[in-house]
Amino acid sequence: MAEAENPRCRIELFDVNLKIGEIDMLAHKLYAKILPVYDFYEKSISLGQFRELVGQAMAKQQQINRETADFAAALAQNALVEGRGIAVVVGREYMLNPGVYDSHVGRLLRDKGLVGIPSYVLDVECDSRYAHLYWRNAHVIASLIDAAAKKRLHGIVRHEGLKEVIRAYEQQDKLLPLVQVSTFLCGPDSITNPLVSELVKHRPFLRIQSDAAIKELAHLENRMNTYVQQLAANNHQRIIRNDGDAFDVHLLDALVNREHLDPTTDVVSFPTMSDNRGLLAVVRSAGFVCLENFQGEHYLQSIVELGRNVVGDSVCAPMAAVYGDVISAIDRFQRLRRVDPEYRQKKRLLIFNNKGLGPCRQGQYVEAHKLFLHNSGVAGGKNEENGEKLVQFLVGLENEGFNTGFPGWVFVRGVQTAILQGVWHQLLAEGSVRCTTVGDYRAFHDAYLTLKEEAIARIERRSAPGDIGLRLTGKLQDLPGIFHLAAFFGWGLYRNHLTDLLRSFRRKWCQTTPTDQLIRIHIEGEAYMRTAQFEALHEALVEILGPGRFHLTYTPMWSYLEYKLASVLMRSREGITESRREISRGGTKAFLANRRRFLRNKQKRWVGARAAHFVLRQVLAAPLYRAAGVPMPEPMPKVLDVAKAIIPTRRPGGELVPYVGEAALKLGKGYDLVLNIAPEGCMVSSMGEGITPAIYSAFPGCRGKVQPLFSQQGDIDPDKLEQALLQALGPEKLQGDQ
Repeated sequence: MAEAENPRCRIELFDVNLKIGEIDMLAHKLYAKILPVYDFYEKSISLGQFRELVGQAMAKQQQINRETADFAAALAQNALVEGRGIAVVVGREYMLNPGVYDSHVGRLLRDKGLVGIPSYVLDVECDSRYAHLYWRNAHVIASLIDAAAKKRLHGIVRHEGLKEVIRAYEQQDKLLPLVQVSTFLCGPDSITNPLVSELVKHRPFLRIQSDAAIKELAHLENRMNTYVQQLAANNHQRIIRNDGDAFDVHLLDALVNREHLDPTTDVVSFPTMSDNRGLLAVVRSAGFVCLENFQGEHYLQSIVELGRNVVGDSVCAPMAAVYGDVISAIDRFQRLRRVDPEYRQKKRLLIFNNKGLGPCRQGQYVEAHKLFLHNSGVAGGKNEENGEKLVQFLVGLENEGFNTGFPGWVFVRGVQTAILQGVWHQLLAEGSVRCTTVGDYRAFHDAYLTLKEEAIARIERRSAPGDIGLRLTGKLQDLPGIFHLAAFFGWGLYRNHLTDLLRSFRRKWCQTTPTDQLIRIHIEGEAYMRTAQFEALHEALVEILGPGRFHLTYTPMWSYLEYKLASVLMRSREGITESRREISRGGTKAFLANRRRFLRNKQKRWVGARAAHFVLRQVLAAPLYRAAGVPMPEPMPKVLDVAKAIIPTRRPGGELVPYVGEAALKLGKGYDLVLNIAPEGCMVSSMGEGITPAIYSAFPGCRGKVQPLFSQQGDIDPDKLEQALLQALGPEKLQGDQ
């Protein structure tokens, strides 16, 4: 298993309880990551020097951790001797100390006679059943809460003093108080909180939802009082006392499809936040029945509302929206099986989810979705007919190229429809610039909607390759280079059946020269939200500014796929540079042989990523953008290079670094406003807001502004949008000639 796919490798990078040999391995891994920083500041450090520094730092951290745990154990032991209790407070370390725990929760616990032990003090063995969680902190929280709920926390705590104190407490006839401090609505908390709720549903538990500061302290104190009184009353008799009664996360595995796809019996659904009809058209061209889910205007708000009925308000809007679509798909499938002859012979609904190590929707949503369905009863008898599952998830794994059993050409054409969505959106922006009246704009917008309908119909009719092409590629699939060339012709990628449609639309609606002095606005932020809200944002800008006054661009969804490839290219180049440096220094034969193998692997990875990047931009994307006459998004390698001036390591992986690079690029080009579009509580976009001053400092000549526009319910607040415009443009430019 590759390092990036091994949860234990991810844990070791942050585990301070390492042996000397493991510390050396860690130093070796980190050395490649830290070299770009030294290069950026024109400094140098040898591997031996860096290994020594890492060893010293780890030893010091281990000492601090031991002393902290010793201190916590002494406090907890004194509390038990004095007849007081202890409580475990779980959450992200940087929120617990310093943060909400120190300022509020810890004080309230002390007022109730309890000694609070923050979870970061408890060095625990992570439960392998929760290794699917992307984040180590989330993995620790799930392991800790599961053990505490079963009165077995002492069994996974490594520190002997704390182990004995907790053992003594758990052997009493009362529960160990558990308090969770949940901060952001996204990422670890959105994915982990539903699982935590399931693990503790048989015992009292207190969750405090906060975004760095709790404003209603009186309300918090009342909740703490109620929780402590509930524990003191000892009137709860539903404590899990054996493994047979406990929730087993492996029960959810039955909700994942592991069989071959069958177009005659399977119905496929693709949960969405925006218009996915192009993708459905491709899958239909392969002979499958797909559920229509996109319902046009205000679709995002409606499915967010539907999803929140189940997931609540403590998760981000995209997660609520996608699960709302899951619920809607199940209801529609069950109804159609009763009334539609085409569906009566269908046995299964397969709901697509992608899964990888990436955070949030890039890999973790399916785990939360399985849990929600389990709790709804779908995982039990409600999901079976004649011994067969009615609803399952069709999971595309990142390390397997998201292969879910569809023919290879379906994946390629599906990527092309994602690119087409970006083209559509930019065509909308380019055409509206040339409208001078509201009447002109409405006529153009009607033509734009017609264009989409015609393109979708054409995709369904013409996407499938002919029998000869399929037979040819089938025979050559074990010969990589030859296969890809054969696929280019056999799958019809050399001809694009949409270019003439786009070219005709451009000639009719985008030929005139736009007026001068346009307001230039770029939409950036969280990938799914900015894509789902693009058309609604455009409409809102037309209403505020008027048609023909602004030029709008955005970074489309498919750019995130390009970022993944650019990230592989960047890391491969770093690995190649590091290996060449080490080989040049010499060493034992075994060491040099190992480094040469590593170098060859990185070179092959770089070549593969380079080829995929060329196909994505030049083969799939360029013909569509050229036919539409709209500019392509900035190449992601260029975006990462720009971001390097602000974040030298260009890490962490994810949406933060491309956000910074895109915002900086647009400001450098003279844009008036960059909108940071994201769901409320999005950690990445919030971090991006924190980096905004650094973007301004790196490009001191820019006059534009970066403004946030976050949403909790998937809607667009026109007042907030107008305020963002006012702050960026000033009242004179905002009003114009109106």
